Amino acid sequence: MLDGLRDRVRLAGARVAAPSAAVMDSQSVRAAATVGRATRGWDGGKKVAGRKRHVVVDTMGLPLAVLVTPASTQDRVAARGLLRRMRDTAGKRAAPVWADGGYTGPLLDWARRTFGLVVEIVERPRVPCVTVLPRRWVVERSLAWITGHRRCVRDYERPPHHHEAMVRWSMIRITSRRLTQHQQLGNGHLSNFTRSARRGRSPLLRRAAFRATAVAGAVPRGRLPGTAPTSPWWSADR
Repeated sequence: MLDGLRDRVRLAGARVAAPSAAVMDSQSVRAAATVGRATRGWDGGKKVAGRKRHVVVDTMGLPLAVLVTPASTQDRVAARGLLRRMRDTAGKRAAPVWADGGYTGPLLDWARRTFGLVVEIVERPRVPCVTVLPRRWVVERSLAWITGHRRCVRDYERPPHHHEAMVRWSMIRITSRRLTQHQQLGNGHLSNFTRSARRGRSPLLRRAAFRATAVAGAVPRGRLPGTAPTSPWWSADR
């Protein structure tokens, strides 16, 4: 279901259904008491005791594969299973794959030799500063979307594949919402707020609502219906 929704969103956004590039990253989350010791670990870098979810997304932030491991698992170790799942989902077009410095080492040669994938490492600037890393912000945004769902804030599931299902379910909601937004803009549908604002008494809300519908293509641009033409502020008639 998630794969079908992703393809439809890509086609609605004037993209090819099969992605030609991907971005992967990981996120450590705390585990509840229901998570057994055998499937949890300690992430020394993030200081998090729990599990780590590894995600690879396309350039639109839509997921291609999800893998959940103990938090003590290194990114370069879990990336092999993650790339295998991505290969089964996205096919052979998803190359290159951008990643951070945690994926350096033998993984680069292994991915090139096994799947023909080019894993490019996006390095941080040498001078410490606040900057948006190229390509990396896409997967960071996707991880923030996942964390916004209640069942994904913390890992409550006993088997790891149950938490993978929760991550996929959260992305199904996000992907279906994006698909609905594309259809509304394409068909000129109006939201309930826009409809109520157009019928309201506030001139500011009415003007904003008609501008929104004009951008969506529902009504032509121009002055608001039912209003008299006014002279500009620099005119002598005003």
